[in-house]
Amino acid sequence: MNVHNLAQKASTLCFVYAVLFLGISLDLAIAQEATSVVCETDKELRKVFSDGLAQWKARYINVPVDKSNPVGLSSDPLDYMDNPDFQSIMGLGPAALPLFIETVEREWVSFTSECMRIAIALMTKTRMFVLERGKESILAQYQKQLECDAAKFETVYREWKNAPDNKEKARRDFLFLGIAALPHAIEHLRNGETELMDAIDYWTDNKPNEAFAKLEGEKTSKKDFYLAWWEKNKDFWLLPQLKKPSESKE
Repeated sequence: MNVHNLAQKASTLCFVYAVLFLGISLDLAIAQEATSVVCETDKELRKVFSDGLAQWKARYINVPVDKSNPVGLSSDPLDYMDNPDFQSIMGLGPAALPLFIETVEREWVSFTSECMRIAIALMTKTRMFVLERGKESILAQYQKQLECDAAKFETVYREWKNAPDNKEKARRDFLFLGIAALPHAIEHLRNGETELMDAIDYWTDNKPNEAFAKLEGEKTSKKDFYLAWWEKNKDFWLLPQLKKPSESKE
């Protein structure tokens, strides 16, 4: 690793932990170059996730913490996540969140669990939630913490728009509603509130903006393009119903 890459990773680490633990806005996107895998059934999704997780653990977790380990002596979870094996399971997208959460609960208080928790926060664009073992299931805690109904969206959105001061904090609180806020933001965009396009870009890793920049031929408004992009891609980005995949119908 050259000096530039090392400095970049250190900078990214500081930003990520600021986001997850201190609530500071993260504008740096974690690169997810893995091709998204579309799984037709929960059974197939579980298999792809399980195989990917097992391969990652075999290469990075279940190996001696010494120079033979690909990440050497590092105790930084991001070093163990910054590889094609982990990125491939993150590339499964929000549909795989119940499996990430299941792994957090199954491997509680472990390095794997910590990596899964960070991945969940990055994938959902939320803060890293405080979890308590014993009172209720980890899945139930995530269900409550990730929920964003229309009333919650309206409250936090209006607080941002009407904030007399400290507007940046109100904006961060709004962005930390995460991908669960996407359907509500799209409806507001449909009604002409184009300032929400930046938030939509944040929640979707800037995908609609990148696609719009490549647009050729017949011109269309950015608003109409985003609405059309959402209709084509919403099945990937919608927060899934958080229940154990084995309980889902195929």
